[in-house]
Amino acid sequence: MLIWIIAVIAITSLLGLTGGVMLLWFEQRVKQSSRYLISFAVGALLAAAFADLLPELMESSSNIHQSFLVVLVGILTFYLLEKLLIVYHCHNDEHCEIHGSSSPLIIISDSFHNFLDGAVVAGAFVADWRLGILTSLAILLHELPQEIGDFAVLWHNGMAKGKIILWNIISAAASVVGGVAAWLLTERINNSAHWLLAFAIGNFIYIGCADLIPITNRERRPRSVIIHFITVLFGIGLIITLGNLVAEH
Repeated sequence: MLIWIIAVIAITSLLGLTGGVMLLWFEQRVKQSSRYLISFAVGALLAAAFADLLPELMESSSNIHQSFLVVLVGILTFYLLEKLLIVYHCHNDEHCEIHGSSSPLIIISDSFHNFLDGAVVAGAFVADWRLGILTSLAILLHELPQEIGDFAVLWHNGMAKGKIILWNIISAAASVVGGVAAWLLTERINNSAHWLLAFAIGNFIYIGCADLIPITNRERRPRSVIIHFITVLFGIGLIITLGNLVAEH
């Protein structure tokens, strides 16, 4: 199980960097597409949380009330971490709130965020390998626009392309560390996988609603609003369709 967890996390992390790498050579095209990737990620994250992870949590829980409280604690925990540790998701450099000498901060924050992503994937895999795959996909769809924003800020701060790629690969490695740490936790503490699953739900709900939706809400043109909404529906449809497919195996 651990080998599979590490492999999936590593592949997901590396694929998540592709958007940022492409940005370094095709900036304008990638920026335009990243706006709709954010909407797609909203649908994927919320569908994974409500259509896949939450039903699994309820099915495996002996105390639904307590499980929902842990989801709430998860939402509040990620809110607090973002505010206190400045784990800022820079999905579009035009809206970033940190500039200038922010490069080390972005790398550190991204590493911490990747660590949590790895822990979330590991918790989902321990609960059910199907949930692990769907969770990894939802995180990948979120990582693509996030990395595009991070790469853009680092590039505009004057960092060389090679260094940007190197530091982001190092940062992505933190997700593997998080996955291994979460797996070890589930091996040593009873029921910890259940609580990791609840935290994963809180993570997805917080990122989708508090982090990504406000970015899409900046769009005011009717045509773009409709496209964003349709893209959200496509994200939901993808996760639900894949969830039904893997449930048959």
